[in-house]
Amino acid sequence: SDNGAEMLMGIRSSKSLRELASHVITFLKPYAADVCTCKDDIFKGVRKCAERYDGMLVEEEYRDEFRSAMKDMYLEGLEKVGKLGLAGFCSNECNDDLYNVVLDLLEMLDNSMVNANGTEECAHFRHLSDAIYQFVDDIVSYQATSRDDWINNMFVKFADIPNAFWCGRQQCVEELSESFNTCCGVQMIKKLPNRKASFSRIMTFVNGLLDEEEQITLTKDTYKVFGNMFLPVKQCKKKYSNPTC
Repeated sequence: SDNGAEMLMGIRSSKSLRELASHVITFLKPYAADVCTCKDDIFKGVRKCAERYDGMLVEEEYRDEFRSAMKDMYLEGLEKVGKLGLAGFCSNECNDDLYNVVLDLLEMLDNSMVNANGTEECAHFRHLSDAIYQFVDDIVSYQATSRDDWINNMFVKFADIPNAFWCGRQQCVEELSESFNTCCGVQMIKKLPNRKASFSRIMTFVNGLLDEEEQITLTKDTYKVFGNMFLPVKQCKKKYSNPTC
């Protein structure tokens, strides 16, 4: 189509991730309403196809095992996670606001890869380097008592990185809040898979792929910390407040 050709030409001439993504978003916008209207049926259809797939592309000797494994997978949980994610995107006419969130994040990534002496004081991720190095050091040096202990520690320590994003620069709180701590942004995050219920469903699915003795047990504290890491009001209560919606 003409729109598709324009998108490809725009991608080819793009000089930044933000510019590239804006061409893709412009192309996809007309289809967003249809996706939102059918969001429940989309994920249900994918789940049903996965459950009923006859495995003919799998070698015959493994086919029965494959079919049995597909039936035992916790696909209903992934279906619910997908529905929740789209519900956050589709509700209350938030599409444009969330498109801008994506573009602002990509612009920050663009700015992170250019001269550090540029004019953008807050719109970059360079300040996260110390937090990332510290995360790697923490998980490498941690003296775990078990595999589950190490995994729980890893998830909790990973949450320090978004904490540094939200809380690491006092002079940037207002700008970050204006860009990301919006009604639509907070609503989307609360429904996304990082939240406790959705994260629990994902872990149930993952454990369904593992043998019983290999399954992972996460603590309530891990779910809580990991589930709140993208909510600024949970990370820095004295710096952020919930948006007025």
